[in-house]
Amino acid sequence: MIAARGPKTFLVLVLIASVSGCASMLSGSQEAYARQTLAAVVKSIAGDRHDDINGYARAAVSAIKRDPVAQDVVSLVGILERKPFTQIDPFGTLVFRVQLEADNEGWASRKAFDGCYKIDFNQYGATDKRVWKGTNYLHQQPCLAEAKPVAPPIDKSIKYVVAANAEEAATSVLSEMTSDAGLDSDAIAAKILALLDVPGGEYEVLAPPTVIVADGNVGVAMGYKPHDCVLVARVDDVVSRIRPPSILLEPGELGCRPETALMDAAELAPPH
Repeated sequence: MIAARGPKTFLVLVLIASVSGCASMLSGSQEAYARQTLAAVVKSIAGDRHDDINGYARAAVSAIKRDPVAQDVVSLVGILERKPFTQIDPFGTLVFRVQLEADNEGWASRKAFDGCYKIDFNQYGATDKRVWKGTNYLHQQPCLAEAKPVAPPIDKSIKYVVAANAEEAATSVLSEMTSDAGLDSDAIAAKILALLDVPGGEYEVLAPPTVIVADGNVGVAMGYKPHDCVLVARVDDVVSRIRPPSILLEPGELGCRPETALMDAAELAPPH
């Protein structure tokens, strides 16, 4: 015989169901918090450009140290190199570990969380473009017992760095020129180079200016990629900084060249 269930019994059942549901939700919130914390780190480096996976590993470690939340719970535990078939294929994978302590304070407890996540990168950044929209691209995987923080190799490659005063130096030299002066590209480059601030990094080398003289006009370029390219032109005795759309400064396009600085507005218009 089954005993009748009154309002009090029903209320108890409801409370039990509610508490069980909240406990499950809180347990899931640990994983959601882990993804949110890691996503902030990944997003901060997702648009970087590095020549290999070690470059992204160094950027990731720096990003973790800068983040007051991530620095206590996120660690880089794996750097996997891969051989890409094309430029857009991943050339490596970073493995992150997120560890959250149990929280037994308050009316509900949260279990400890320990999960690992893999992110692929190519020379253009993170390959999964969902990094800009949320955390759904992150899928938790069990962490290997030997998953310990790893230190990326030191970057000993030589880096050509555009001087902080590149535009100022080029503008100064071109502005002081007289229209009837003999225009020699090597002499102009030497004068600009003498004014440039020298970079202080251990493996940094100053990016030299390249100069072209055409029909009495002068074009100057410093840098190699869209993010560091400085173009200055003297056309009809008027000196100005030239700022083409970034896409036109990519390799294979017009590029960061002194010739680009002397192109007319139509040639430097954004592509359609």
